[in-house]
Amino acid sequence: MVVLNACQVGRAGYQLTDIGGFARAFLHGGAGVFVGSQWAVGDDPASTFAQELYASLGAGADLSEAASAARAASRTADDATWLAYVVYGDPCAKVHDHDR
Repeated sequence: MVVLNACQVGRAGYQLTDIGGFARAFLHGGAGVFVGSQWAVGDDPASTFAQELYASLGAGADLSEAASAARAASRTADDATWLAYVVYGDPCAKVHDHDR
């Protein structure tokens, strides 16, 4: 799972023969999930988004539930940051503790 919580890292860019970007590179490189933003994000809502995403995944939520919870939590910041995030991956994916 790759989370790049920085401005515009989720945007796809045109390359010579196709569309590329961080998401494509990480997913083609073997990452199961990529999370990034398509435009500038505020510091506080970005922090809230990440904290809620990780907390929800750690509590057993699947990727779609965790992303929705993270967006809802960051929405309270009164700016459009909560809309900026793109999530690539199986919506039913869950984090598993392999040490159990």
